[in-house]
Amino acid sequence: IKGVFMANTIGSSFLNNTSSLAEKSAGLFSSNSETYLQLFLTQLKNQDPTQPMEVADMTQQLSQLTNSQQLIETNKNLETLIAMQNNGNASNLASFINKEVEYKGSDFLYDGTNPSELSYILGEGSNKTNIEILDAAGKVIFQADGSLDEGKHGIAWGGVTTTGAQAAAGQYRIRVNALDSEGVYQEQSTLIKGIVSGIDFASSSEPVIRIGKGIDKTTVELSNIASVQN
Repeated sequence: IKGVFMANTIGSSFLNNTSSLAEKSAGLFSSNSETYLQLFLTQLKNQDPTQPMEVADMTQQLSQLTNSQQLIETNKNLETLIAMQNNGNASNLASFINKEVEYKGSDFLYDGTNPSELSYILGEGSNKTNIEILDAAGKVIFQADGSLDEGKHGIAWGGVTTTGAQAAAGQYRIRVNALDSEGVYQEQSTLIKGIVSGIDFASSSEPVIRIGKGIDKTTVELSNIASVQN
């Protein structure tokens, strides 16, 4: 219930923000249109009877005035529909909390006990694939050969370094390079798994997913979420 309430509140703020532009336009149009009508009537009253205003010109000006008003009303309706959609999206995103997501990225948290589930995607077959785990200082602490086949591949890193030592809990990074057909190493896309702890609707132009808690939390933009699982 708390998550739904939060989503509805956010949706309401979307509605207020998106409708404000149309409201400002309507207010500006209203003041300008009243001024225009006053000038128009004044012109009719004071025009030279021997050279009256052309009917075609008058009709065109009135038509443009009407079209402008209709466009503003259309924009109001469109912004309301967008806000309603955002409200629904906010409710859906609230359901991500406490679920496992897989996201595009290379930084991950090792908790010191459970293996970190990582993945990498080869865009094409490789002659040699090199998997590296780097610590917070950028030092390579683990290396292994990866798959040579095109597609997605997984790796569960349990914190064991290349020397056989056990790594401490903390932030690490995965890096995967594959040797292409021309003999050049190319860095490959990597995916990380984590548990969603919250959603931030206000920090950027699109919702941001929070992974983890406290000082070890990671933020991920919604467009980088690859999958969601219970």
